[in-house]
Amino acid sequence: MSRDPQWHVAIPSPLRRSFIYKVPSSLGDPAPGSRVLVPFGSRRVTGYLLRPDEGEQSGAFRVKSVIRFLDDTPAFPADLLAFLVEAASYYMHPLGDVLRAALPAGTDYTERDGKLKKPRIKKRLYRIVAPAESIPEEAVLPFAKRAPKRAALMEE
Repeated sequence: MSRDPQWHVAIPSPLRRSFIYKVPSSLGDPAPGSRVLVPFGSRRVTGYLLRPDEGEQSGAFRVKSVIRFLDDTPAFPADLLAFLVEAASYYMHPLGDVLRAALPAGTDYTERDGKLKKPRIKKRLYRIVAPAESIPEEAVLPFAKRAPKRAALMEE
């Protein structure tokens, strides 16, 4: 039986250190920059895989396991992750907070009263806006009263 690999995980907390978690082989291959759901104290939080643990400290304490991967691909490419690690070190700010701030707000899983709440942003939304040859009259009417200058532009 092979031992599950252990990884350093950054947790958004005021602590300026990483935490070591086992990544069960049943979850797949871990990659630096991936978002994971991990137990932290009495709750579950979003963590960020940093690097494999070389075993320097893992024998001194009980290591918890990652619950699951949150994304199919890493949230941070290797070069961006290295830059954010360096920025957190330079500005003496907790790495987990820096990584969370680098992603759009609302993408974290949160736990309230023992229930895991899914992120507010569930999928990527792309909206393509192309200039129209002519704008229909019914699209201009709502603007005519409260934004007359905009309505005039739309009519031209």
